[in-house]
Amino acid sequence: MSIRTKIGAGLVALLPVVSLATEGAFDGTYFEEMVSSFKTIVGNLIPAMIGLVIIGFAYGLFIYVKGGAEDQAKGKSVMFWGALAVVVLLSIYGIANVLQKITGAEGTISNIPSGIPGGSGFVDTAD
Repeated sequence: MSIRTKIGAGLVALLPVVSLATEGAFDGTYFEEMVSSFKTIVGNLIPAMIGLVIIGFAYGLFIYVKGGAEDQAKGKSVMFWGALAVVVLLSIYGIANVLQKITGAEGTISNIPSGIPGGSGFVDTAD
């Protein structure tokens, strides 16, 4: 089976998904749900990437401390690229936050939930 046949079969298999996805396209909910899903994915992906980069930096530090002359050069390289990646990721995160504040877009830079879902963040005990 050629690659074109596999791709064609995959696209045909996905046609029902495409037709079901347009159900809310005309009342505006489809776009809102798509943006919300994208926002959730990116909001969870950036902190995970920062964590992985910090782990990589720590790995480079471990190689630098425990290794010989060749390993120290490799450790320096890993730490340099790790530090650069942390700076780039945090800069992107900060620029996105600044643009969010300037444009007045709603959202937070934190993924920490506050209290009860749908609530104000405080538990009401006066009943």
